[in-house]
Amino acid sequence: MMGYVNGKERKLDNPIPDAIKEYIAKNYGDGNCITSETGDNLGVACMTGTLKEPLPTGYTVEDICKEEVITWAYDNVGWCISAPPPSGVGYVHIATPTDASTGQSLSAVKIYVDGVYIHHYAPEDLTFGPGKYLDTYVSAEFGTHEIRLTKDGYNDWVEMVNVQDGSDITLTPSMTATTPEIPTIEVVAGLTGSITDWTAPDYAQLGQTITIEATCKGDEDISCKLKIRAAIGSQTAESDYVTVAAKGATTLSVQITAPATAGVYTLTLELLGQVQDIEPETLDTKTKQITISSVPPPENLVIEAPHNIPSRVELGETADFGIGITNYRTTSANIYVVLEEIHKTKPGVSFSQTSETVTITSGEHLQVPVSWHVAENTPLGIYEIYASLYEAGLGKLGKVRLGTGEINLSKLDLERVAKDAVTNFVKKMLGGV
Repeated sequence: MMGYVNGKERKLDNPIPDAIKEYIAKNYGDGNCITSETGDNLGVACMTGTLKEPLPTGYTVEDICKEEVITWAYDNVGWCISAPPPSGVGYVHIATPTDASTGQSLSAVKIYVDGVYIHHYAPEDLTFGPGKYLDTYVSAEFGTHEIRLTKDGYNDWVEMVNVQDGSDITLTPSMTATTPEIPTIEVVAGLTGSITDWTAPDYAQLGQTITIEATCKGDEDISCKLKIRAAIGSQTAESDYVTVAAKGATTLSVQITAPATAGVYTLTLELLGQVQDIEPETLDTKTKQITISSVPPPENLVIEAPHNIPSRVELGETADFGIGITNYRTTSANIYVVLEEIHKTKPGVSFSQTSETVTITSGEHLQVPVSWHVAENTPLGIYEIYASLYEAGLGKLGKVRLGTGEINLSKLDLERVAKDAVTNFVKKMLGGV
């Protein structure tokens, strides 16, 4: 077998089988080469009966733990299965991730280095060294780095690697599927209750205090304490507990603040009951849709759910989608939508685009077409995308966050960048001609 010593290919004539040499280098060396610790590590494993599995095919523990094998491991520091990587760089090879339960290969697994997404998927080979970068902006200098793999429906896989000159590290990620938490409810025997009637407004202004009243019926056989909990957007509020006699009913009220962003929200009312000091139990739940607007009801226009929002747009591309608008007024209105893109990590980098003005009649729900056009000189990266609703002659009525989108170079742009670089280099070599 041809091995490598000090980076040079050498024929090693000795009685140790090739399969055993490779097994020792992979399991007790650095994965490729015999190190100064290999002999000690192999000797301890043999004495304690803890040799790593699987053993090379056709060989036993006795074959590997022979004195001449351990002596070979001490005397051949620097012997490698394959040639080490070129001087000045280190490599991290990420193998295809697998499902920890089934062993099935996984696709669309994103790679993060030191917490930053490098816009590559596993499997992938990463190169580290002085002045090196991953995806042009993630530093890949020698040292310790966190490699994180993510995939929807799976727990993150994380490994810390110390990459130095000549490193050749192979990672074999095995990812475990996430297990959804199933909530458990302690049921109190005989405790029942219901919301028999409740009132809440159909409209509210931004930040307005909303009052909800509910008639709640308690347990048929025992007295209990009842309260109601309201939730809308990220806001929650609760009433105080009221003790209700058996077969009794009471009216409860709660106040909650309307969200600060216009839209159509689901208002949830939850009835909770408690007997003595036992943990409260949810007895009933009611929901209704409520419109939150920047103008008083019923004279309002509401910006609602967007449709077909792109998650990624390349330079020079235009993505078309629609913004839902509902007119709750008794009259028509001339409206338009302004799309605003704000760079998440570069303060001050933003741009906006305006739709055409359209007429929306009373009671109409309309999809206003919006184009997300990305100019050639737009900075790359992840953008927060917002849509603001304007009425012609009256100004801004409301604003909603649509989500995030990524702007990246197209393949054509990448080719152009490469050609420009070659052209500039040739000009420089020719003295600027």
